[in-house]
Amino acid sequence: MITSLSLAAILATQIPDFGGKEQAEKMKALSFLEGYWEGTAAYYAGDRKVDLVGSEKVEYKAGGTALFVTGYHTMKRGDQVIPMHDAAAMITYDQATQKYMMTAQLANGMRNTFELKVGKNSYRWEIPAELAGQKTEYEMVITPKGEWNEIGYSVVGDKRIKMMEMTLSKKQ
Repeated sequence: MITSLSLAAILATQIPDFGGKEQAEKMKALSFLEGYWEGTAAYYAGDRKVDLVGSEKVEYKAGGTALFVTGYHTMKRGDQVIPMHDAAAMITYDQATQKYMMTAQLANGMRNTFELKVGKNSYRWEIPAELAGQKTEYEMVITPKGEWNEIGYSVVGDKRIKMMEMTLSKKQ
């Protein structure tokens, strides 16, 4: 007599492996991001600071081979709530190049793909040469308090100017 447990074992041996296990394993290096985060951010332009509130939702999809990040941040002007950052990104591991890649899509229609350099509870990425001799760099780390802290810099030559900072707390 075949029990349900032995039937499940028989069926499991007959299911083909369609791949993705190695990618899913590599993607675990980003598990520190998974969850729902809320907090504050600020954009800087010269001596002007724009304060924002917002959230980032991060979840694994496609059998763990992709990490989806959706961010939504707003500013207040009087009684108005104005969307300032509305973005979706997908992070994957490219086995051929052995690199983490992030494709980001903004609400304004802009989209691009960047290499994500993953560290222990951290990552870095950059937008190279937006203008001659200028690039944008982003550095993210989970702080000792468990907060997501990300800073964006405009880099011209040796000069790094902070243009954005975000601090989020994990809510779930």
